[in-house]
Amino acid sequence: MRLFLSTVLVAATAAGCRFEAPGFDGTEYACGSGPELECPSGFTCVDGRCVVPAGPPDDEPDAAAVVVDAPVEPPADARPQITTLTFGERAGADRTGVAADVTLMADNPNTNVGSLEGVEIDADPLRITLMRFDLSAIPSDATVMSAELLVSLFDPLESGTFQLHRVPQSWTEAGATWNQRAPGAPWAVPGAGAPGFGGAGPIAEIAPRAVDALTIPLEVATVQAWVDAPAANFGLAWVSTSGDGRGGQLRSREYATVNERPLLRVTFQR
Repeated sequence: MRLFLSTVLVAATAAGCRFEAPGFDGTEYACGSGPELECPSGFTCVDGRCVVPAGPPDDEPDAAAVVVDAPVEPPADARPQITTLTFGERAGADRTGVAADVTLMADNPNTNVGSLEGVEIDADPLRITLMRFDLSAIPSDATVMSAELLVSLFDPLESGTFQLHRVPQSWTEAGATWNQRAPGAPWAVPGAGAPGFGGAGPIAEIAPRAVDALTIPLEVATVQAWVDAPAANFGLAWVSTSGDGRGGQLRSREYATVNERPLLRVTFQR
């Protein structure tokens, strides 16, 4: 070991080591047997020379220097992304040209009223409203977190509730009537299966008693099914459960005041 500092030289002399020549260049300690030839502290005598003991091999890390890596965060583009999209014919909706709605009337079973500015839900005579939103803009691998239907109620329900059910078959806004889901295509059960809709149960239920803008949470599993299989998205049906024949009316997608038209808001992640 080559030592150039005079302070080390002094320490070595005090410890009994000496310089030896020839064979030493005056900068290395010589050592041997006997106290006068002992190496100073921190040195070891190897082949007649005082050397610093070798440390661990370069490929063996010093245990004291081992650093435990912190957890690695995934890159931002690999983390789940949460997105909210709105669907409907309102100003500012993320996706427009995607809504359809129509009233089916048991007392006028062959009449289509899909182009009116309002839709009707009534218990007697029985009238139901169908609504559908094309959600194909949502990626099929998305996971739906929440869904809300926004509507404008201008004729409130005096008794009972409005229930929202899944529509069991496809239909067209311009062709659907109580008897037919499209021209030349009858419903399996008239009125799209109202009032029971095959006993599947409602995906939402409300009891509005005043003119209001309503925000209605929808069953997530149903909206997820529409995202998973867009071709099986037949929309929802409104029905009145009033025991005394009561009903109400909503603004339709054709209503002149665009921000009172129905809107579906879906939050999802992928």
